[in-house]
Amino acid sequence: MDLGWDPAELFERVFDDPAATLAALDGPFVLAAIDRHTDRIVLGTDKLASRPCYHADGSTFAFGSEVKTLLPYVDDPTIDEQAVSDVLLMGYAWGDRTLVEEVHAMLPATVLEYRAGERSTERYWSPDFDESESPTYTAELIEKYQRAVDDVAGTIGGDGDVGVWLSGGLDSRALVGQLRRTFPAGSERSDEGGRDRLRSYTYDIPKGWREPQVARQVAERLDLSLTDLAVSPEKFLSRMGRGVSLTDGMLRWSVFIPITTVFDLPGDEVDVVLEAAGQGPIMGDYLTRYHLGEYASAVEAMYQKEHALSAARVRAVMDADVDPIRTFEIEAERSDERTPRRKVLDAHFRNYYPRQQFANNPIARSRHGVRVPYVDGDLLNHAAKMSTSLRPGTIPFTGGKVPHATTKPKLDLVGEIDPRLMDVPYERTLLAPKYPLPTHTVGFVVASLLKKRKFDRQFGGGRLPDEWYRSHAGFRARIDDLLESACERPFFDAAEIRRLRREHLDGEGHYVNTTLAAVTTVELWIGEHVDEATRPAEQVPSELAAESDAES
Repeated sequence: MDLGWDPAELFERVFDDPAATLAALDGPFVLAAIDRHTDRIVLGTDKLASRPCYHADGSTFAFGSEVKTLLPYVDDPTIDEQAVSDVLLMGYAWGDRTLVEEVHAMLPATVLEYRAGERSTERYWSPDFDESESPTYTAELIEKYQRAVDDVAGTIGGDGDVGVWLSGGLDSRALVGQLRRTFPAGSERSDEGGRDRLRSYTYDIPKGWREPQVARQVAERLDLSLTDLAVSPEKFLSRMGRGVSLTDGMLRWSVFIPITTVFDLPGDEVDVVLEAAGQGPIMGDYLTRYHLGEYASAVEAMYQKEHALSAARVRAVMDADVDPIRTFEIEAERSDERTPRRKVLDAHFRNYYPRQQFANNPIARSRHGVRVPYVDGDLLNHAAKMSTSLRPGTIPFTGGKVPHATTKPKLDLVGEIDPRLMDVPYERTLLAPKYPLPTHTVGFVVASLLKKRKFDRQFGGGRLPDEWYRSHAGFRARIDDLLESACERPFFDAAEIRRLRREHLDGEGHYVNTTLAAVTTVELWIGEHVDEATRPAEQVPSELAAESDAES
């Protein structure tokens, strides 16, 4: 929706009524309004905090889009051990924590005001979690989704080249199908010799599953070019440090391996790239009926849904007085909602999207423009009202741990956008979306068994990083260097880390993809940024000291 405000009016309104003004805005943004005459600063995040914003404690008010840029304003940076616990437990951090106690992340839909040395924060918007029983709910959800994607696509300049990540899933095909409506085949740039403005990319993981094959079928149906980008340990080794730095050490490196293929894209090939991260949960396929209805405690429901490692494993790896569960207790206490279901949904909207789904966007943004299509208040409010009956159930006898493959809204969305895509198999179930939802559950079980059999043969039951560590000497040497450094940290248990490493190499377990990747992510970021920030001047290498003197 075009509000008709020019930039001057927007900032005037922000100073007059920050909360109401920001609530009226949709789309991805971070806003900073500064009035130097009154020493007043207003910061605002969008409704999902799709772009990070941090602020630091201290006598000087400092804010920025990266934690490391704020370290010079922190007198004595302190490692936040609860945030370290989060990265181990989930693979990412929750709440307003970062790896440095004195630096805080801004939550979604938050306005922060700094005036006369004082700062205050306010949540200016939240979704309505009342369940909708409307028979037209799904149709309305699809309509709101299409409008939101169209609105974001409309922000791309008339001659902008647009890329989209395409996988074997339903979310990416729905997104690319909707974008194809905005950028139809034949909408070429006149200055590029007839080159299609829309193109797609996929990554081909060694010994992977069926993602590239399905992506190719989708691209063919849409008359769309598709570029395969290869993943290898050599390429990733050269990019791991940069990825950890760009994500502020709060996203386990094994999670963002595929997205580092953006560095293979020619710099001038696309102006903006979109991906479907976050779309599935909005269509209901993340929080299950079990997690929203079977736990008396919101804390237990959050833990059971979010943890990648058990709390016991986290406690064993950390030599610190930290309770991993405390993260979820804080989020339950932060919420004003009164029932476990509503608290879980509230915590989901405040944490899952900004701290996990969009956490790797800075990597992509370092190469090209990024748009998140789902930061739309009308769409998010409607998604929050989804009936529990539309959310996925779970496979019997799994204790709620294995959800059904998909949801009916996701299947309906694909059919509404482009019926041609209903015949292309869904990689998670091996069935085309045209088949009824119950058959996809059966297909998911069969596909999961086939996938497990294939991965057991290829990786011994582990995942790609587990296999790289065992078979690639250079990769193992890099991880071992980081593990040895981590063993010197007072908050890590060196004996436990070394035990896990030894058992992994002996084939007694698979610990690199989760536990050891989290440990080395934290170590890499702290070593590169915090240790350097706190190193005494006499220990700074002479060439760096000379550079510092020249700048000052």
